[in-house]
Amino acid sequence: MGLPLPSLSPMSTPTLFKWRHFLPEIILLNVRWYCRYALSYRDLEEMMQERGVEVDHSTINRWVLR
Repeated sequence: MGLPLPSLSPMSTPTLFKWRHFLPEIILLNVRWYCRYALSYRDLEEMMQERGVEVDHSTINRWVLR
């Protein structure tokens, strides 16, 4: 994820991820995969566990809804 994030308006990127417990790259990756592919929240949870990231499926749900 070495590419810079595009500027977002009216909220800036730091504002979007303020108070989050995960890196913005992890959040964006999960939201992107959920929206692009037919994956469930539990599928994404399992994929993140395989990569050493402990995240609950309900957390991914909140990221997608936001």
